[in-house]
Parts: sequence; C-alpha cells; structure tokens
Amino acid sequence: MKRFFSKAIVFVLSITMLTTCFIGCAPTGGNPPADGGIKNVILVIGDGMGIGQINAGKMDKANDVYAFLNWTNARVNTSNATGGVTDSAAGGTAIATGTLTTNDYVGLATDGETELETIMDVAKALNKSTGIVTTDYIYEATPASFSAHAQSREDIDTIIESQITSSNVDIFCGKYSDECADYEYDIEENGYAYCESFQAIDSTLDSAKQFWSLKNYPWMDGLKTAVEKVISVLEKDNDGFVLVVEQADIDKYCHENNLKKTAQCVQSLNNTVNAIMSWLGNRNDTAVIVTADHETGGLSVRDSYAEGYKSDWTTESMATAYYRFESGNHTSAEVGFYIYGATPKFEDFATYKRTDLIKNKEIYQILKSLIEDKD
Repeated sequence: MKRFFSKAIVFVLSITMLTTCFIGCAPTGGNPPADGGIKNVILVIGDGMGIGQINAGKMDKANDVYAFLNWTNARVNTSNATGGVTDSAAGGTAIATGTLTTNDYVGLATDGETELETIMDVAKALNKSTGIVTTDYIYEATPASFSAHAQSREDIDTIIESQITSSNVDIFCGKYSDECADYEYDIEENGYAYCESFQAIDSTLDSAKQFWSLKNYPWMDGLKTAVEKVISVLEKDNDGFVLVVEQADIDKYCHENNLKKTAQCVQSLNNTVNAIMSWLGNRNDTAVIVTADHETGGLSVRDSYAEGYKSDWTTESMATAYYRFESGNHTSAEVGFYIYGATPKFEDFATYKRTDLIKNKEIYQILKSLIEDKD
C-alpha cells in the first residue's frame, strides 16, 4: 500500500463578496426559506450538460417532466482565467472556490501554487457535514476541484492524498478504481470507512467518514441510490450539510457524440434531482442547485428537420428527433443554472450585472452566501 506524510495546507483566498446576494422570495414551485434560514445545500452538476443535452433527455422520454427547468434560473458563462474554453478542472475550481484558473489546475490559482479555499472548507468551518457523489472516479477533475489541490488533474496520487488528509469532505462516493484501492490502508488510517461494494454500503453508514469506491456501481440508477444513502447520513447533522453530486458520463458520451447514451445520462441526473426533491418534501431549510461546469459537443436537438441535422437517433419514446453535434470537444456555449429554495439577485453580480447571465465563479458566491446564510 502507498504511504505518505500529511501536508500542512495553507488556504489563500482573495475574493470580494457582494453585499447583496439574495435569499428573497421563493422560486417557481419552491418553498420560502425557513425562519432559521438555509441549513442544507445540494449542488447537482451535469458534466458537459448544456441546454441541448437537457433537451435530448426530455425528448428521449417524450418530454418527461424536468421540474428543475421551472425553478429560478439564469445562464452561465464558463470560460476559464484566460477567457478560453474551460476543462473540467478549471470549470470545477471556479464553482468550488470562486476563482478562475488555468485548465488542468485543480483547486489552485493561476500561479500554480496558491491553494484555494473550497466551499467544503467553508461548510466545515460552520460545523456542517459534507459529501461528494460522482459517477466517475473520486479523483477525477470535478470531484477533485471540491476536495484537492494539484497542478495537474492527472496527478492522481497528489489528489487522493489531498482528499483523504485535508479535504474537509466526510463522504466520498464514486466508481471503483485500482488507484483508490492502493490507498485503502491510508484511507482507513485517516478515519474513513472504506467500501468497494454497492451492496455493502449500508454496513458503513454509521461511520463518521466514508470512502466508497464501488465496483458494482449500477450504471443508470446508481447515482440516485447513492445520493439517497449519502443524504440519509448527512441529514443527521443538526448543523446541516453541503452535498455535491456529479453526473459525469454526460460529458464522456458527448465527447463520443453518442446521443442515445447522453440522453440516458441526463435522465439519470433528472431522476436523481427528483429523488432529492422527494426527500425534501415540505422542508424549507434546503437549497438545491442544478448546473454544469461546461458544455461538451456543441449539441443542439429539435423536433423538426433543419439542414445539417441528423435523424438517425431513435428515442426511447419513439418520437422523431433531429440533432447536431458541432464537435467532440468542450465548447464555450453557456449552460443553465437552476435554483430551488432561494432567489439570487443575478443582476447584483459584478461580471455582467444582468438578470439572465452570471459567471461560473459567481456560483461559488451563491453557495457561500447560502451556507453562511447572508441576506
């Protein structure tokens, strides 16, 4: 097994918080904040999920209900520190820390050295429990952005070491990897209950800290089930919790221009959101956000023919659909931001001062204001 010495981490963050951020009236279909304010925050990220991907998911199920589309919403510009197309490392870091950085950097400023405070650090300072659930490996770019610091998203050892020694994350959940298995001893030495079996999760639920690297993670329904189990643990904290959920496979299948799999992955995300809302019920102490780190593929989908669109996609509902991928890479297309349980004043954010458009780093400001319950 791999061994290492714990590192002292110095968090440096320079960011000016807005004096007016939000918490006002409820979003469409939402509940107003409780008298005690927002207690829990759940952030759901569809990696690579633009508007076209959401439309594909809806059309595949004959326009199945996507309730989050009716929440208070805006669009998000996702460009990185240089104004270029972001990767998941820089995109995730912007959301997790409120700071734009360079592609490939995880939790670091553009100098490649300054370690940025994450939203999980903010939550833990307020005695909240924290969790990350992903359909990807736990050390991949998006979950790493919320829990690690590394000059390269490919530096797996540094990321895992950072995650289990200084991340301030109580529960990790992702698919199995040999790299995580190599660290089993160290994971347990740092207080985490280590689990490799989806069926064995229940045996770890009483542990204060948990690290699930799952060999038999169900492809379609696994995210929903894992999130339900994680919430069942986190909700026991009277101080509340912060949970980050990633549907990572949307991005992967958009890179392949595989629309059928892309649509199924978006359905997986929507099913997970619906499960979260079912748990929420009549509670008014929780904010839920659905967004993306970037768009992948330049996907557009429509129900009528247009030049350049393909019609070889057979939807699950057998509806006629036409689509077009512009590339197999990330794009600069704006993505959606949907929030339930609070109403940000988007026009007060410094980047665009518009009601319909924010910068990706400003998602962090929204998260921080919610967690700290600042009016």
